Amino acid sequence: MADSRRHLDQDNRQFLAAASTLIMANPFEVTRQQVAALVPAPALATIGDYHALTALLPVLAARLDRLTQCDAGDLTEYAGEERQWLAEARLFCGYHRFVPELDRLIERELAHPGQVITVSFADEALALLQEQGFSEAEAIRYFGLFYQLRRAYYFIGGSLIGSSPCMQQLRRALWNNVFGCDLRVYERYLWNRMEDLSTLLLGETGSGKGSAAAAIGRSVYIPFDPVGNRFRYSFTDTFIAVNLAEFPESLIESELFGHCKGAFTGAVDNHHGVFSRCNPCSSLFLDEIGDTSLGVQIKLLRVLQERSFTPVGSHKPQRFSGRVIAATHQSLADLREQGKFRQDFFYRLCSDVI
Repeated sequence: MADSRRHLDQDNRQFLAAASTLIMANPFEVTRQQVAALVPAPALATIGDYHALTALLPVLAARLDRLTQCDAGDLTEYAGEERQWLAEARLFCGYHRFVPELDRLIERELAHPGQVITVSFADEALALLQEQGFSEAEAIRYFGLFYQLRRAYYFIGGSLIGSSPCMQQLRRALWNNVFGCDLRVYERYLWNRMEDLSTLLLGETGSGKGSAAAAIGRSVYIPFDPVGNRFRYSFTDTFIAVNLAEFPESLIESELFGHCKGAFTGAVDNHHGVFSRCNPCSSLFLDEIGDTSLGVQIKLLRVLQERSFTPVGSHKPQRFSGRVIAATHQSLADLREQGKFRQDFFYRLCSDVI
């Protein structure tokens, strides 16, 4: 049976395949030299490595316009890798079309923490994606991904200070922590499963572990609700931090898991711990994890394994749906050797170590 699908000509195949590789790469790894193969030299003259990928936008948009003018730009007419390349090119241009609006939305949420804000440009963005051949469900998911990508670039690229080689390496590592090493794999399989992956941040006191954790926590995928015309949660609520070294051993379980009224002397009311205050898109940052006792480590291990916890004085487990980011300035290798840090807990924490 003859293949009725449209096929790209050789020039467009080569260009879109090469562009796709750059589009799906970690933006903090893309260099001017890589972009130069697809972009005229004058377009790169004023752009450094940090923003090299943006030079691809006008060239790619012009090529897509030519395909559309030749009635060869309809996604539904292609299949396989050609549809993938064309779809990624359209998503890249669509994302950049709404970057100013996405940035303003970030600023509004920062100015009104805890508020879920109506997205005034959502209808326009969703309509554009559907006009370009994406289904309604795909358009909604990709719009959520647009906002996640922009927040990640905002907080990893802009909120962390410094441009030294070690800071560049840190940004690359944080981006890979949020999206994995392959954005295609993330978009297809991982975008709603990142709770399964814990992160361990290691570094001396004052080296910026808290800032790195915040950048990860504020870059989480948040689903878009087209009925309410807003994202389901404010990203200002998705990052919750607790310094475990600040609490005495007698109170740390209550702070983490909460307690019921009458659970111990002084428990005059029910108390919600940090785990119960997390929503499904939350990242819980446990700073100074090396200071926890073996007993607390066992209970935290249960949370990571079973995704549940029980408040002090209760027998009713509660669900934890967020992800855990832990940090310490101590040598966990030394603590494990001394028997002060459990091996199984360590391996549950370190899906990714930065």
